[in-house]
Amino acid sequence: MTTTHSNTSYIAHVRSLDKSEQTVSEHLLEVAEITKSLAVKINVPEAGELIGLLHDFGKYSKSFQDYIKSGTGLFDADNADYVDAKAQKGKVDHSTAGAQWVWEALSKYGKGRLCGKILSKAGN
Repeated sequence: MTTTHSNTSYIAHVRSLDKSEQTVSEHLLEVAEITKSLAVKINVPEAGELIGLLHDFGKYSKSFQDYIKSGTGLFDADNADYVDAKAQKGKVDHSTAGAQWVWEALSKYGKGRLCGKILSKAGN
């Protein structure tokens, strides 16, 4: 995890121990490496990598960023974007955006529909 913070960074995780941040980009790239290496076992490393890159794609959304920044103290109650993170826990969808993107991108193309369906289910 990195310790850099700016108002424009997209945060995936904030470690409670030391408040170090992991950006969404760092998180997705790290997960993509793991899922790619696992998918090599069934000879589909690119599919595994894609699933890893998209699994938390929704963390780029404003609603998730407001939620995580409010819940970790990066936003205080006086910030215009502050939300009640405790009330929002489990209600901010960040995991289906990637699946929706894969489905939309591939469902238009004959056999791509099946591939899109498989990838969207695996990543969600």
